[in-house]
Amino acid sequence: MSCSVDIVWLEPSRTLDQVFLHDMVDGKVWKTLNWFPLKEATIDDVEGGAVVVVPGQFWSVEQVNKMIRPLDWVLIVIVADEENLFEVDRLSHPNMKLWIQTPRANKDYGEATLFGVGYGHAAEHRELKEKTNDIFLSAQDTHERRHSMFDMLSKYLQGGASGVLNRTEGFTQGFDEDTYFNYMNKSKIAPAPAGACSPDSFRLYEALESGAIPIADDVSPRKDYNSIGYWNKLFPDKPFPVIGRDEVSPIIDELRKDFRHKANKVFSWWIQQKKNYVEKFYSDIDELAGRERKPALDEITAIVTVSPWKDNPSTEIFEKCIKSIRDTFGSIDIIVTFDGVREEQASMRDAYEEFVRRALYLCNEDGAILPIVFDKHVHQVGATREALKKVQTNLILFVEGDTALTVDPEEALEVSSLVGYDYDLIRFYHFDEIPDEHRYLMRDWFTLSAGSLVETIQWSQRPHLATKDFYDKIMGYFSDNANCFIEDKIHGVAQTPGFDGRMAIYISDWGATSVHLDGRKGLEKYDERQVF
Repeated sequence: MSCSVDIVWLEPSRTLDQVFLHDMVDGKVWKTLNWFPLKEATIDDVEGGAVVVVPGQFWSVEQVNKMIRPLDWVLIVIVADEENLFEVDRLSHPNMKLWIQTPRANKDYGEATLFGVGYGHAAEHRELKEKTNDIFLSAQDTHERRHSMFDMLSKYLQGGASGVLNRTEGFTQGFDEDTYFNYMNKSKIAPAPAGACSPDSFRLYEALESGAIPIADDVSPRKDYNSIGYWNKLFPDKPFPVIGRDEVSPIIDELRKDFRHKANKVFSWWIQQKKNYVEKFYSDIDELAGRERKPALDEITAIVTVSPWKDNPSTEIFEKCIKSIRDTFGSIDIIVTFDGVREEQASMRDAYEEFVRRALYLCNEDGAILPIVFDKHVHQVGATREALKKVQTNLILFVEGDTALTVDPEEALEVSSLVGYDYDLIRFYHFDEIPDEHRYLMRDWFTLSAGSLVETIQWSQRPHLATKDFYDKIMGYFSDNANCFIEDKIHGVAQTPGFDGRMAIYISDWGATSVHLDGRKGLEKYDERQVF
């Protein structure tokens, strides 16, 4: 599985519409899914199979068919073909998969993966800034769709909204990159009128990378180009609006209402979408090459649960939590759940949504953190259930967002090697030693290299490693409408005779192996309102 796979970039390469693709294979989009390295090669150097990236408007199908004929398998990626001049239907190979950039809305591509032009240089310029502008559009004003959008936005700004409009006569003739992305990073809503042919544009993905909400265009300026339904084809579950011949003002008005939460939903969706692309890309290669990837028994996914804290919008506690996971377990996938706000905490909503916005930026920068943003309060059980659906490893690391690991990485590695074999769950203990009042819950003691392992029937949500299967079983103790902390039910269940689970705690010779950062800081826990 570690052997490299050839990737052939046919000329011209490194164009703007290939930046996202390059970032995918270089591990910049999602850094844990590059299961094997991709090695740049020429078509003549390939032995076996290869990924072949074809700028469609510069190559004929006859040329490509001749190139790929000797290959055992091939993943063809068609880029730079906005007008769909490349005759993809005539591609011929017995063991082939297709990726198509800017597809036609009215064309059936079968099982091909469809994707857009991507973000150009946006990833290099994204920066967390205050969203001080309602609207931003800087673009060529070269066709009817853009004339219309600029006119509508000009009238809208006269009504009191804030924003920046900049009409240009040609591509890259407006603001310099730094100025352009400074405006994009500071803007809430980014209308993205159609390109010269396809309704797609770099602007839409630039907006997504900056945490803005794009307004996509579904209408090509060309009368001979059927574009209606393009965005439904590309992103069936898209959370951003798409316009046809609509007036844009009502859409902007709606987006400005509860903007922070809507933008957070869009941003979290985009991070998930990027992960999906990378995962599908490498899975396609595995399938073509006749390989099956199974996660190793010691692979770990962290689940971090977050809810409103007293110090929001500060991300200090969140950053300490994430840093402790990275320092201990390195580049593992982390799933972060951002719970919705309880009715009783409505006064905290604005600060919390701003915290989530800042945290999502950090997730995107990390490159291996998958956020889940909830519309309503689902509590710890509901959030954990959703997170478990996305876990693909045998082990999980459960960490409440206001706790952090303090265990030495080598000790953590030794502990993780026992989970799934000798134990279903091992907790990183938050005391230096067992309090007297908890000793009745402890069983056998064992010595490890730099600490002690204590078998226990005590359940706690403090940081712990467990098998995913065990956690799935734990979720079965809760009703479908459960709205509660896991610990508040399972602490009693775990002490019941016949409980099916072998648990332990780990105490280092150096002291506690986790710490509580106390995000609540005296806020009510609402214990009496829980539903199990």
